[in-house]
Amino acid sequence: MDLSYGTHYQVSFKDGRLWSFYSDDENNIFYKPLVDDENWADPCLVLSNVKKEFGLNLDRDENLHIICLSNEDEILYIHYDGKDWSKHVLSEYDSRKYEIRYPNIIKLDNRIHIIFAIGSTSNMENWSLCHYCWNHKEWTYQEIVKFTKAEDFIPFHYDIHDRDIHLTYHGISGNAPKQFQIIYSHELHKWSASPDSPLDGTAAPYSKDESDLLEQILDWGSKAKSAYQNHLSIVREVDELHRRSMESKRQWELILDELEHLKADIHKLQKKNPLKSFFKSMLN
Repeated sequence: MDLSYGTHYQVSFKDGRLWSFYSDDENNIFYKPLVDDENWADPCLVLSNVKKEFGLNLDRDENLHIICLSNEDEILYIHYDGKDWSKHVLSEYDSRKYEIRYPNIIKLDNRIHIIFAIGSTSNMENWSLCHYCWNHKEWTYQEIVKFTKAEDFIPFHYDIHDRDIHLTYHGISGNAPKQFQIIYSHELHKWSASPDSPLDGTAAPYSKDESDLLEQILDWGSKAKSAYQNHLSIVREVDELHRRSMESKRQWELILDELEHLKADIHKLQKKNPLKSFFKSMLN
């Protein structure tokens, strides 16, 4: 499973509803429901004054879970139970000292897991993976692992096997990029190293073929991300132009309606007013 962070998602409910979530360029998160299988309804504001990246998860009970960062240096958790939205501040941080990226949220075994990467603004190579977990009583927090971020690498992704979270992250060991894996046990509720990828940084480096393939994958990912962002920008522009076009059309219809009323009034005055020729010329 890919990381569920980004700036745009589409959520499909069991009853056929489709909602599009997105962050705009003005620090807001919106969603738009699809109506009539072809038109998007007006956007509904979910949260304002937040950064663009956010993580989203729809659980089996069709509750929505969102993780994002506020512009007041807060880590926010938003929950939607099918009727109401609620917001919780998980923690605060100092954005002058730290940068938080790739917020990700997972609902698993009635527990909510939030994973993100945090780095020091004074040294953007040194990062940590961090984990919040809700156990229906309290939020627990732990630093999973420290790593040196490989440039242009999305630092981690996850998959679910046997109800355990298998998290793979990329880092630098020596001067070479390496891939490591750690596992969160649903029974023990803790992280441990995968047998073939210990946390001490001794995982085998990529072979030349693997490195070449990884470089191609990263290049494709960069192109795909750019193309997708361009597509979203065009879609939003088209939506805005459609909205403005409909407003303009309605204004023109009102003006035409007003003209018909004016014509009717002029015809009435023509029968009484000596300036009949003047009004007649106006009608023509």
